[in-house]
Amino acid sequence: MVNNDTPARARHPRRRIVVVDDAVNTADGMSAVLRSFGHRVFTAYDGFTALAVFDDFVPDAYLLDLSMPEISGFNVCRALRMLPGGEWLTIIALSGWASDEDLARALEAGFTGYLMKPATPGEVLSALSAGAPT
Repeated sequence: MVNNDTPARARHPRRRIVVVDDAVNTADGMSAVLRSFGHRVFTAYDGFTALAVFDDFVPDAYLLDLSMPEISGFNVCRALRMLPGGEWLTIIALSGWASDEDLARALEAGFTGYLMKPATPGEVLSALSAGAPT
């Protein structure tokens, strides 16, 4: 039996990723997919939890929803960039918003990449790899 995931797994090194989305099913589903590729994943359902886990989980990357109550993904990204070591994070926006203004705001906030929902596992893995420090 051929494992079709093997080449994809070999191309994508294991990372420590925080998945942040107030839509629980979306966050849990993306987290499960990333775990299936061997990544260590922390799932957060709000921006404050995403910020609070930074020191304890020591993530390499964040997949971050933009539209969340209380604190937006834009503001979470800005806050992460200000933390010691935050300048090296891969932070990928994962959103249903796709206007030119949204993309410009994401770049201004410090996002490494931008994906539209629903993103495929391949798109997410490629974005995480593209944003990884060399």
